[in-house]
Order: sequence, then C-alpha cells, then structure tokens
Amino acid sequence: MDVAPPPSVCVCCDGTVVGGCQDVCGNADVAAFKYFVRLLVVAVSLSVFWSMTASVTFANRTYEPTTESLSKHEVPDWFLDAKLGIFVHWGVYSVPGWAPLTGEFSKVVAERGWEYWFLHNSYAEWYYNSMKLEGGDTYNYHPATYGENFTYDDFIPRFNAAITNWNPQKWAKLFSQVGARYVVLTTKHHDGFLLWPSKTAIQPGRVAARASVIG
Repeated sequence: MDVAPPPSVCVCCDGTVVGGCQDVCGNADVAAFKYFVRLLVVAVSLSVFWSMTASVTFANRTYEPTTESLSKHEVPDWFLDAKLGIFVHWGVYSVPGWAPLTGEFSKVVAERGWEYWFLHNSYAEWYYNSMKLEGGDTYNYHPATYGENFTYDDFIPRFNAAITNWNPQKWAKLFSQVGARYVVLTTKHHDGFLLWPSKTAIQPGRVAARASVIG
C-alpha cells in the first residue's frame, strides 16, 4: 500500500511558515535579506552625510572676541571620545626640574591658603616665580644648589644646548604607543621663554636656540 509523503513545511527567517514549496520560503528569505541590506546602506549613508555636514558646519563656524560668543564653542567629537591626552611642560624650568612635595593643590589651598601655596609651590614649571618669593622652599633651594650669583637666565644656555639633540620622533612614537589622542605643548610659560622664533620677543634672550621645536 502506497503512503503519500507528508506535505513539506518551510520555516522562513522571519518566522513565517510556508507549506508545500521550499522555493517560496527561499524567495522570502532572499527578499528579506535584500531589504535588510538596503536599510543598512541607507543608515550608513545618512550617518556619513550627517557626520560630514556636522564637520563642515563646525569648521565654518566663526566666533567673536566676546565671552558670549566664545562660550558657544564646542569641542569636536574625537576630543570628547579621547580617553588619554598628554600635556607637556618643557622649558628652561626643566633644567633645575625641582619643586617641593607640598601636596595636592586644592587641598593645600583649602587648608593653608594661597600665600602658603605659593611659598611652597610644588609645580616645577613655576621655578622662576617661586625662586623669588622670600622664605619659600625654592627661594632657599636655589642659592644652596647653584650659588648666590646664579640667575634663572643662567639655565638658558643649558636648555638650548640640550635641545640640539632633541628627537621629536621619539616623543611622537611614545605618545602613540601609550594611546594618546592629543598632545599639547606649553610653548611659553610665565617665565617668558619662547619655544618658537620671534623677532618681537619682549626678552630677546629668552628664545629657544632651535627654531624647529615648534617653529
């Protein structure tokens, strides 16, 4: 006795059940996949379009020299997404490279006040200012280490001699290896020493001998 085979059943990718014809199921799957691809292409295209539009708008934005105008400035998305950035303080103050270990800035100021902080300033880049504050740590450290007649400007030849062997590629490689998304170099601190060539420097002697530092 012949037994008729059971009707075929196809369950498509979208969950629908089609009975009796696998071709119908296959066609439905292909159509659904093509539809998904079209949606994906449209979504990606819109994303790229809006990103380019935002970039152009950001680049073409102008600001006035007023607090109201500058307060509307927005940083780019890549900066907001950056997890690590490096801020480099490098100048004449790097030669002595010294400051007392006073403690956390905000805590010291809150507990001891501003006068105490400046007398015991723990930022080495403030060496030029700190060495002039009578009674302060740097004020006492400087003559004891370099002599009574050694001035801040006497550090300049040492710095200028050192930067002739400076290799910026090594810095860039290191910054890249640690995953830094941006690097900021302090090109002039309060001591007035310039890391770029200038014909209008207020203190002509306080200019880096190597123009290629940032110039």
